[in-house]
Amino acid sequence: MANGVNYYTKYFYNKWGLIDSIQQLQNSKWSSSTIYQYLPHAILITDPERRTVSIQHLNDQYQLIREESIHFVYQRMHWVDHRYNENGQLIEEVSGLNDAIEKRTLYYYDTQKADNFSSWQVFDPTGKLTAESKIAVQDNESTYLFYRDGTLELKIVSKDLGDHQYESTVFDKQDKITSKTIQKRKVPPILNNSNAQTEIEASNKPSFVISEKTEINKSTPPFTVFSRCLGKKDTKKSHLVTG
Repeated sequence: MANGVNYYTKYFYNKWGLIDSIQQLQNSKWSSSTIYQYLPHAILITDPERRTVSIQHLNDQYQLIREESIHFVYQRMHWVDHRYNENGQLIEEVSGLNDAIEKRTLYYYDTQKADNFSSWQVFDPTGKLTAESKIAVQDNESTYLFYRDGTLELKIVSKDLGDHQYESTVFDKQDKITSKTIQKRKVPPILNNSNAQTEIEASNKPSFVISEKTEINKSTPPFTVFSRCLGKKDTKKSHLVTG
């Protein structure tokens, strides 16, 4: 609640478990919606009220290869191109506004099978290195080093304390501690397919609407799944149908 107004969010999912739409309400009255549509090699995310659309293009391996965020009112498009190596690892991102390139990011890995990159570099449109990060992992401790224009700006040391608890210590460029926090991450709940529930509403925590009698714990954050789901929109049933 803010200034006497209750804000609600409803999440609707289709029978494949893919998000169908997100509805925003104020004092139980509809205010805006975000609609998801799934095509053979693209996902469209539309906001009719803001007159915006996001297009996520997928390759044959269903990896994200291009993102386009279009704002029709201001007639501008932000975009990001993603490139992968033969091992399926993300190695390059090029982003820009309309026809102009804004930056290029390169990702590096320690091994050909690594899931996470160990360092990255950012270059401006002229090819100048403007920022980079290096990640070192040893046992239960990860160290993140952030550089800008060749100067170390920030260091973060993260330790796995066990029981899903993580300690993060932040150092400034003089290697002085500026903050230390301990966070406990929630374990994703197991889906329960035995309970029928079509709509859940909450004001303070995310709520979910699950089709096909599937219930998700309220603490689970909303998600979008890239999957082999081909079809077209059925406006009557408001979920994805094949054929």
